[in-house]
Amino acid sequence: RYFRASFRELQVYHYRYGSRLGPLFDLLHDSLVYMSPFEDQLSPLKIEKKRASIRFAFERKNGDYCLIPYIQFKGAEEEMDARYKVLTECPIWLLMDRTLIRVDNLEHANLLVPFTKSNITLSIPEKEFPLFLERVYPRLLKTTPIPLPSSLNISLLTQVTRKKIVLRENERHLDVALKFDYGPLEVDFSEVHQVHFKDDGAAIAQIVRDRDYELAAWEQLVQSGLRGDPKGGLKIIGSKALNWLFVNLPKLAADGFDIMGQEQLQRFRVRTEAPIVRVGVTSKIDWFDLNLQITVDGVDLPLKELKKAIRQNSRFVKLADKSIAQLSDEWFMKFQHLFNFTESDEQHVKVSSYHATLIDKLFANVDDFQADEQFRASIDKLTSFAGIANEPLPQKLQGELRPYQKAGYNWLFFLQKYGFGGCLADDMGLGKTVQTLAVLLAGAEKGRNGPSLIVCPTSVVYNWEKEVQKFTPDLKVLIHAGLQRDKDTSHFDQYDVILTSYGVMRRDIVFLKEYCFQYV
Repeated sequence: RYFRASFRELQVYHYRYGSRLGPLFDLLHDSLVYMSPFEDQLSPLKIEKKRASIRFAFERKNGDYCLIPYIQFKGAEEEMDARYKVLTECPIWLLMDRTLIRVDNLEHANLLVPFTKSNITLSIPEKEFPLFLERVYPRLLKTTPIPLPSSLNISLLTQVTRKKIVLRENERHLDVALKFDYGPLEVDFSEVHQVHFKDDGAAIAQIVRDRDYELAAWEQLVQSGLRGDPKGGLKIIGSKALNWLFVNLPKLAADGFDIMGQEQLQRFRVRTEAPIVRVGVTSKIDWFDLNLQITVDGVDLPLKELKKAIRQNSRFVKLADKSIAQLSDEWFMKFQHLFNFTESDEQHVKVSSYHATLIDKLFANVDDFQADEQFRASIDKLTSFAGIANEPLPQKLQGELRPYQKAGYNWLFFLQKYGFGGCLADDMGLGKTVQTLAVLLAGAEKGRNGPSLIVCPTSVVYNWEKEVQKFTPDLKVLIHAGLQRDKDTSHFDQYDVILTSYGVMRRDIVFLKEYCFQYV
C-alpha cells in the first residue's frame, strides 16, 4: 500500500503486485515515497535514477538446463532471487531492500515474477529440452532475447526449400493452408513466431523464417481468388471453390506450389484431366443408336449427369464416384448441340438418320469411334452428294409426268436413297398421288419385295384404288378397311400397296406396327 498525503486528506489506493503502474512510478522521482510494512509504520523508499537491465541465460545444473535471470545494475551483475519484488510492469519497477529500481530492457513481468519467489527454479531435463525449444522457447523470444547454451548442436535453416498448399474441406467452403519447408522441417504460415526450433533426431534445427518470401506467396494465393483472414488462413466458398480448383490451382502448381490434400477431399474432389470419349454407332430403321461412353481419369461420366449439367448451363459435371470434372467450352457446345437434336436414356442416344453428319462432325476427333457399315455408307453418300439425280420412270407407268412432277419423283428417290423421310407439299390437284405411285412402281420393277402402306381419309381410300388402276395397274392393291377386314398381316406379302384409313390404322396399330413396310 502506498499513501499520498495532502494537507487536508489521506487517500489510500490498493494495487496488486505486477500491475501496469510503471508510468505512475516514473512520476515519483522528485517525491517522497514511503512503504508501510505495518499499519502504524512508514519507511522511506529510495528511487534510483539509474536503470537496470535483465539478462537471461541457460546454465547446466545436475544434467538439466536451468533458466536464470541476472540483474545488471551500476556496473555489477547478480542473480535475481526472492529479495527482488516486481511492483509494476510497462515499465517494470523492482523493489529490493527499500530501493525502487526501474528495468530498462524488459516491458512485461510474466517471465520475471516466478524467479522472485523462494525455492522456484525453471529447470528443463536435457532429454526434454528439444521439446521445450520447439513449443515454449519461441514464445519467450517475443519477450526478451535468451541466448541458447553454446554446447547445443544447432543447425540454422533460413531458406525456403518448398512451398505447399494444403486443402481441407468444410461443409460450405474450402479451407486452404499455406505451409513452407525449411530443409526437412515444415512451418505453417499462420504460426506467429519468427523463429522455430525442431528436433530432427540428429540435431536441433533453428528456423529463421523468410517472412518476405512467405508474404509474397500468401499474397499470390489471395490474388488467385482466396480470401485471407487475420490469422493467416485462407478459404473460398461454394461454386467459386470449384472454379478456383480447376482454373487457378493448376496455375499455382505451375508456379512451384506443391498441392496436398486433394485425395482426401469429398465434396470438392475434382479431376482435371481431359475427358476420354468413346462413341459407337449402330444403324436402325430410320435412326442411329449412339453409345456414348465418357471417362475422366478412368472414372465414368453418367449420361444423365452430363444432360443435367447441359440443362443447367453448367460446365461442372459429377462423375460416377461423386468427384467433379469440368467440360471445356468446346465439349460443352458439342454436347449441347447433340442433346438439342436427339433423344436419350441412361447410356444411349437416339439420333435421327437426318443428322448423320451431325454425329460425324461432333465426334470426328474422339479417342475411339466405332460405326457400322450402314452409317459409314450414309456419311459417304452425304459427303459426296452433288445434286438430285434424274431417275428413269418405270416402264409400265400409264401416263406421263409433268416437269414439276418429275422433279418431285426424283426428290422422292433421293429421300429413299439416303434413308430420309419427306413430305410432298404441292397444292391439291397437282399430282402428288401419281408421283407416289410412280415411285412404288419403280421399286416393284426393280424387284423390291413387300408392300407399302398408304394411310388416307376414309373418303378417298377408293379414289386411291382407282388411281392405282389408272396409272399403275401392275401394282396389286389391298384395301384394309371395313368390318370384314382380316385382323392380321399374314396376307400382306401378296400385295404391293395396302390402303387403309386413319381410323382403321389407329384401331389395328397393334399388329400393323409389327409389319415391315417398304414405305409408309
